[in-house]
Amino acid sequence: MLVETLFAAAPRPGFTDPVMQSQAVFRAVMAALAEPGTVHALAEDITAAIDAPAPITPAAAAILLALADYETPIYLDEAARCGDVAAFLAFHCGSRITDIAADAAFALIADATALDRLDLFAQGSLEYPDRSTTLIVQVAELGDVPGEGAVRLTLAGPGIADTARIAFGPVHPGFVAALTDNRARFPQGADLILTDGTRLVGLPRTTRIEEEVF
Repeated sequence: MLVETLFAAAPRPGFTDPVMQSQAVFRAVMAALAEPGTVHALAEDITAAIDAPAPITPAAAAILLALADYETPIYLDEAARCGDVAAFLAFHCGSRITDIAADAAFALIADATALDRLDLFAQGSLEYPDRSTTLIVQVAELGDVPGEGAVRLTLAGPGIADTARIAFGPVHPGFVAALTDNRARFPQGADLILTDGTRLVGLPRTTRIEEEVF
């Protein structure tokens, strides 16, 4: 009985090579935020190794394992508060889970169709704009995905030579308006990392967006 209890409580696997894999994920995240709209795929050995509890995807888990630590509170949306997500992140990252969005350094949004506001999260200040929340937002697909709830954006701003285009979804009907409002608060505001499970796209607060009609 004791052995069975210990195995039942054993944490799910994270990185198999924490140093090298966390560095690889960190580089992918930095590249995605530096070049908004570009799709960056995480290596298969990283996503395949992580046994993250549902509904968190391998890429979302990898991003948090690489970036979060005991000094970075994590906010979980309602969809992510089920199962063993909090325990998984607490074990691998040492992070405190917070129920207050404005206190979070990172936020895991497992259900993008429920995300219609970004101003609830930490916005930073004029003196310290970096003291804001970075949101990891899970979507079903990144790419050319016309369909109910999907959006296609034209992007411009720092890191984009002319313009870039990205489509993803499904998201909340108010999501694009929330992005527009977020850009208007610059230099304050939140930064976003979108992921479809193995790939990621950065949408920092510096990016100007225009929605296209399918």
